[in-house]
Amino acid sequence: MTEQSTTSRTQPPPLPLGIEGAKRLIREKLNLVVDETDPVMVSVLLHQVFLSDQARQQEIFLEELKQLLEQSGQEMTGAVKQSLHSLTGGTFRDILETTLAASAHHVRQSTENHLKLTAVIKRYTVVNLIFTFLVWAAVAALAFVFK
Repeated sequence: MTEQSTTSRTQPPPLPLGIEGAKRLIREKLNLVVDETDPVMVSVLLHQVFLSDQARQQEIFLEELKQLLEQSGQEMTGAVKQSLHSLTGGTFRDILETTLAASAHHVRQSTENHLKLTAVIKRYTVVNLIFTFLVWAAVAALAFVFK
């Protein structure tokens, strides 16, 4: 992994529009001039905050996923080493029983890891839904206040 790709992962992606970009787009497309105190600029700002928070949440999620996958890989590596060790000394029946036990353990571990990952995904989905709702509620409240 290059230094550049590592750095780009630790920082949230650049925000797509920005306040000045939104003002310029409104001026170009609608032929309207707005300033920073216009209610539509508040919604742009809230949206930027939401995008920034979402990028940070995705980074946290990716880190948790990475740790989960590393843990699973280490456990599987240990089980394979144990199986290989049992292959060097023992009867065929012992080898078969050890291999089947290790396989059953991996199936249980994979199921547990899948459930953990599903729980993490659900948690971040709920958080994103809450942020989306709050942004739209704020925009609606601002539209009502400045109406």
